[in-house]
Amino acid sequence: MVPLLASCTPEEEPGPEGEPGAEVPAPFKIGIVTGTVSQGEDEYRAGEQMKQRYGDRVIHVTYPDNFMAEQETTISQIAGLASDPDVTNIA
Repeated sequence: MVPLLASCTPEEEPGPEGEPGAEVPAPFKIGIVTGTVSQGEDEYRAGEQMKQRYGDRVIHVTYPDNFMAEQETTISQIAGLASDPDVTNIA
């Protein structure tokens, strides 16, 4: 009877590898495109806060102040984010 009871005891699930609370690197990045501080400080600061909070998982770039006249710069900023295979979203 002892072997029967021993075989019915639940196995302990192995804990997660590494240190408790250790961050697992995300398999993706998010690109955030905002205006500069002179265009809108709130949106720029929000982008900076996201970068500070999530670190390397967020790429924050700005478009030029005169983005209508500097369309090529704006397009190249966004294309640069899109060319990174790890970037899955651009906001």
